[in-house]
Amino acid sequence: MKTELEKKEAPQTSKVTNAFALALRNKLFKMDDGEMHTDDNSELLKRLRDWNEHKHDYQLEMFHKKAAQAGMAELDENQIKIMIIKLQQIEKLLKELGK
Repeated sequence: MKTELEKKEAPQTSKVTNAFALALRNKLFKMDDGEMHTDDNSELLKRLRDWNEHKHDYQLEMFHKKAAQAGMAELDENQIKIMIIKLQQIEKLLKELGK
C-alpha cells in the first residue's frame, strides 16, 4: 500500500519539477526581443543585423535555384492538371483510410 501511494505522488512531483525546470530554462536561455541593445554598435551586432536583413533574400534565391533545377517549368498545362487530379485522388484515399 505504501508503494502505491509513492507511485501516485511521484508523477505529481515530476510535473511540478518539469514545470519549474521549463520556466527556468525559458528564463535563462531565451532572450527577449526587447533585450537586444539597439545603442550597442559593436561589430558583432552590426553583422547580426545585416545577416537578419539578408537571410530572407538568400533563402528566396536558393529556392528559385532549386526550382529552376527541378525542371518544373517544362510541364505543360495538361500534365499539371493530371498531377492535380492524382493528388486529389490520393487525398481522398488518405481521408478514407483515416476513417
